[in-house]
Amino acid sequence: YAEKRVITLRAPALGVPMVVSARVTEPSGAAHTATETVTPGALDLIVESSTRVPSFYRGRALPSAGSAVRLIALASLYTDKGMLVDPKNVIYAWQINGQGSEGGPGQHTLDAIMPLGGPLTVEVTARTQDGSAQQSIAEEIAPADPLNRFYEDNPLHGLAQNALPDTFTLIEDEISIRAEPYFVSRNIFNNAAYEWTINEERVANPNTDPQTLTLRKTGGAGSAQVGFSIRNLSSLLQAAASAFIVYFE
Repeated sequence: YAEKRVITLRAPALGVPMVVSARVTEPSGAAHTATETVTPGALDLIVESSTRVPSFYRGRALPSAGSAVRLIALASLYTDKGMLVDPKNVIYAWQINGQGSEGGPGQHTLDAIMPLGGPLTVEVTARTQDGSAQQSIAEEIAPADPLNRFYEDNPLHGLAQNALPDTFTLIEDEISIRAEPYFVSRNIFNNAAYEWTINEERVANPNTDPQTLTLRKTGGAGSAQVGFSIRNLSSLLQAAASAFIVYFE
C-alpha cells in the first residue's frame, strides 16, 4: 500500500487479531512508524416484544405504539491477543430516543416503552472497562399496527388456523367466527372493551366469549360488512379494529 494515506482491509474472523503498521518517511529521511492491533468483535441487539399473538401463530410478536419492549444487547469483545472478554466485565451505554442510560458491568438488558407516532431509536455501545475494545450498534424499531384476524370456530373441528379472507361467501346456514387480536399488549384483556358491528351498526353478542360471533342466514342473497374492535380501557391508544365482508347466497 505504498504512497496511500487511506487503505481498506477485509477484517479477519471474530477474535482474530490483525496487526496494522504505517510508516511515514519525511523528505529529510526521518522515518516514523505507528502500529495498531485490530481485533474484530460483534454486537447484536435483540428486541423482545410484550405484545400478544395467538398461540398457533408461528411469526414473531411485533411491538406497537405504547407497548413494552425488552432490549437485549449481546456483545463479543476480544482483547488484542484474541481472548474473549468475560461478558460480566462488559459495560453498556444506551441511548433511547436521545436519552442516555449507562448500565453497570454485565447489565446488557433495558426495558422501554414504544413511543406514540414514531419509531423507537436505540443506540448501544459495549466496551471493556479499560476502553481497549468497543462495539456500537444503532437501530430504529418501527411500531406495528395492531389488527384483528378472523377464524372459523367449528364445533366439530375446533378453531381453524388459517384466517378467513377479507371477502368470502357463506355456504352453510351459519358460521361461528372468532376474532384474534395481533400486536396489542398482552394485558389488554384485563380491562378491555369489545365491539362487533354489522354494516357499521353495533350488534349485541349473545355468546359468552366476546371474541366469537355467530352469523346466520336470515333471508335471501346479500352481503354484510362485519367488524370487530377491541380496546384497552387502561391505555386507549392500545386498540385493534378490523372488518371483513360476507356474501349470503
